[in-house]
Amino acid sequence: MSRSANQVFMLVFGLTFPLLVVLLCFATRFLPANAVNIPHRDYWLAPERRQQTSAYLVHHSFWFACLAVGFVSGIQYSIVQANQQIPPHLSTSILVALVGCFIVGTAIWVMALFRQFRQVH
Repeated sequence: MSRSANQVFMLVFGLTFPLLVVLLCFATRFLPANAVNIPHRDYWLAPERRQQTSAYLVHHSFWFACLAVGFVSGIQYSIVQANQQIPPHLSTSILVALVGCFIVGTAIWVMALFRQFRQVH
């Protein structure tokens, strides 16, 4: 892939992936309750709590968006570093660390969501 194509791809992917997560969480305000998969859905999406639940999901999605931007930025950085070497070589240890951090961060994010919605107040 050419340098300019890589820059365009990473910019588009780096912005649309996190934005998609935020938009999906925002869409919970408008989606039918059966389209939202959270524990105790009927309780959390009851009319008197739906706006508060959607606001929590949107706020929480910004954390995941930051994690996604960090992941994409790390991948781009590792690509730039690889291309500064002769011959170009992508560091496996950096990729494993990035993917590992992203997986751990995603797991923590999901556990926080489950912790919030597993309890009925």
